[in-house]
Amino acid sequence: MENDITGQLVQAAASLSLGLAAGLFYDLLRAVRERVRAPAFTLLADILFVLVCAALLFLCGLTAGEGRQRLFMTMLAVLGGALYFRTVSRAALVIFRLLANAGAFLLRCAAFPVLFCLTFLKKVNNFFKKYFQNAKKRYKIKHPERVAAPRKVQRGREKEVAGREAETNGIIHEDTADRAHSVCNHRTYRPSFRH
Repeated sequence: MENDITGQLVQAAASLSLGLAAGLFYDLLRAVRERVRAPAFTLLADILFVLVCAALLFLCGLTAGEGRQRLFMTMLAVLGGALYFRTVSRAALVIFRLLANAGAFLLRCAAFPVLFCLTFLKKVNNFFKKYFQNAKKRYKIKHPERVAAPRKVQRGREKEVAGREAETNGIIHEDTADRAHSVCNHRTYRPSFRH
């Protein structure tokens, strides 16, 4: 009978400590949840808490309970959690909040170079989009002699000069000849578009 009482005391102590550990784990997740503030993370943290507590209670029943899950063990685990929340929870939560803030700061410090590079690359991308998106069009505007449209205009002016020759019976006055020569050899009109 003495062995049975000792075994039950070990089971009771294991169950109480399981409740205290579950409360400590809950406060740890609570501090992280307060820092993250996302409903999806809250749901995941709650699911994780329930799964870990169920697994620990099952393992406690296998080890300390000698393969049996007894009702008093579950009740003592709940009592251990309540005892934790009545006594140590406030101090532990302050420590866990400090740790969560320190972890968030370290995470921000580690992510800063990556975020800086991404921001810089985004600004460079916007710069190139803004100034080089129409580079081909700007090249055509600045160098119109390479574009086919001004040549058509030039050919039209040559026909106009030829038409004037026909009107004057092939006699070209000196100023008309100069104009015809200048039409053939002049540079085309270059509009300047400044943004």
